[in-house]
Formats: sequence, C-alpha cells, structure tokens
Amino acid sequence: DGRCATVFNGPLGLAASFNRTAWGQKGRVLGRETRAFNNHGGTRGLGPLTGLAGFGPNINVVRDPRFGRNSELPGEDPFLSGSYAVAMTRGMRETDARGHPMMVSYLKHFTAYSRETGRGHDTYEISAFDFGETYLPQYEMGMVDGQSDGVMCSCAAPAERAAAAPRLTP
Repeated sequence: DGRCATVFNGPLGLAASFNRTAWGQKGRVLGRETRAFNNHGGTRGLGPLTGLAGFGPNINVVRDPRFGRNSELPGEDPFLSGSYAVAMTRGMRETDARGHPMMVSYLKHFTAYSRETGRGHDTYEISAFDFGETYLPQYEMGMVDGQSDGVMCSCAAPAERAAAAPRLTP
C-alpha cells in the first residue's frame, strides 16, 4: 500500500547495460504504475494524490564522483544519457487506448547541474564549447527524439545562485 509494485536497478546500472529495450520497458512500467496510482487515488505515502507528472529521467552528466548522487544518473557520456532519456521518455509517454499518454515526463536537471550547496567548494569554469558538447546534447535528444514534455530546471537558493552557477568562458 502506498508503494509502486516494481523496483528497478538504478540509472547508472541500467545505462551500463546499453539495453535501450530495457530502458523503454522501465519507462512503460513507470507510466502504467503512475496512471494506475492516479486512477485509483493512490498516494505513495506523500500525502496528496499521485498526479501524472514525472520528473525524470535525470540525465545530468556525472563529472565528479565526490558529488555523491552519481547513482541517480546514467553516466558521463552525453550520447548515452540522451539515448537513455529517449527510451525512458517514450516508454513513460506510451498512450492508452484513447490516445492519452500514461504520464508526462520532465527531464532533469537542466543544465550544467553538478553541485549542491557547499560541496567541495569548487567553481566551474565551463567553456561554451564544453557546454554545447557535454551539457546540452542529452536534453536535445530527450526533447526532440524522446518528445519529453519539458524540463525541470536546476537552481540554488536565491542567495546562492550567483556562487553556484557555472560561469561560461569563451
């Protein structure tokens, strides 16, 4: 009660399989379970009813193992992360008999998100080239080829935004 019926391997392990069929199947199961929870008034233990919006897959690029949340991500390769996003999103957005998507999918965290407050006290000098080659391709793939419904932005608390934001260098 209050829990999804299916448990999956984490994104890092799933992506390491290079099995797009498995990624799509995970998306389909997530879509069906989300729709079922919504249709039957389920809550997942968080209080309000489960809606049909899913914030994922998380397709940030793993840059530094010290950040700790690497298991939530498919890896450090933008093409692999983008392919993962396409398969998962298509599965999540599979339609029912009336043509309605099982759920909506918002990719996260857009973009160049690699830290939480105070982790490592690092600054990130991201060149425009690296930004375009490393941080954006997976989102383009997920939005264009995967037909994701949107993105979840990443941001720090207002006082921390300037310090936490990557600085683009020419």
